[in-house]
Amino acid sequence: MWRRILPPPPKGPGRPGKKVPPIRPANRPPPIELSILEPVSNRDSAQAEARNVEAYFNRDTDHFEYVRYLSNGATGVSCKVRLKSDGDGQGSLYFVVKRPITQGQGRGMKDEANFLKSFRGDLHFLQLFYFPVDVNNPIEDAPGTTIITEWIENGTLLDLIQRKRDGQLPNRMLLEFFLCLASFCIGMAWPSKGDSGAGPRQERIPDNDDERQQTARIAHNDMHCANVMIGSLDPEGKRHFLVPILKLIDFDLASVEDDAVARNMYDIGMVMRSIIAGDINQIVGGAKLVTIKVGENSPDRTFYTHGWDMTPARYNNLDKEIGSLVQWCMATNERDRPSIENLWAALEELKTKATPSRYADYVNAIHEGDDGIREVVQQLILDP
Repeated sequence: MWRRILPPPPKGPGRPGKKVPPIRPANRPPPIELSILEPVSNRDSAQAEARNVEAYFNRDTDHFEYVRYLSNGATGVSCKVRLKSDGDGQGSLYFVVKRPITQGQGRGMKDEANFLKSFRGDLHFLQLFYFPVDVNNPIEDAPGTTIITEWIENGTLLDLIQRKRDGQLPNRMLLEFFLCLASFCIGMAWPSKGDSGAGPRQERIPDNDDERQQTARIAHNDMHCANVMIGSLDPEGKRHFLVPILKLIDFDLASVEDDAVARNMYDIGMVMRSIIAGDINQIVGGAKLVTIKVGENSPDRTFYTHGWDMTPARYNNLDKEIGSLVQWCMATNERDRPSIENLWAALEELKTKATPSRYADYVNAIHEGDDGIREVVQQLILDP
């Protein structure tokens, strides 16, 4: 049974879709009768648009089943739909349909669709969903922008934080999450821009110096725990066999900015702080001066940071080096934050040292081994 280790009181303040080009068969369903669509100008516009989505997919019940309305907000309305089992016995696939309910959302969704195309093939980013070649897209002729993406099965980091309440997650689990978040920064700096059939791969820092200088400068601008989804385990993989992958979603507020790398770096630090502190509001107090050491042969670094409380004195099961890296990412001055290359190197170095024996004397040592992490993941992520 996972046992919550509480910090001391503060002293002050589905299977991925078949990625094939969406070739449209000639025998498409007849156009939907606009008279059966509900107007979306009333107070219940989100639910009305969800019913419109349902009406579109009900045109082809041989291939699709509308499952349910998911959510609505600044980014539009989202619905879950099932692509039924195909003739060769392959299982059903779930996907998400996102539609705007205001003109402003429509403009934002066009931008979001373009950003998602840039991230095709990037492992830690929400992927566009493409139907098999013999299945028509029933909502293709709907007015406005429609985004169709993969279904990510295990909720958000916000859900996880609320489930764990005041408990502290194992350090080796925190480190895997941190590597996922750092992969967000890599992908937004150097997106793969794969085609519609691109298989997912780990985001990569370019080997060539000139390529490393040519970043895409994509800033997410809305990175918080509700916009980071928890995916599935990869039992045969090298990275996500113990801890599920994290994926970044919702790019309707994303933009191209000169300070994108530094801004994203701060944001992933904020998300890590939220996971550790259980602060779902992501509200920080004033900055404080800290001194950290990253790597045995590196000089001390002193700077002001909003992550000053990320210490074992405050969170008694926290690895000091993980806390220091969070402090570094949340430095108030952009020039004091790590480069993507420096953060990735520090995380990879720490991963080589983060064995269960490293945490043998920690208060939560029982959950730092592989079996302990599996138990935590099962109870907090997979079972709910």
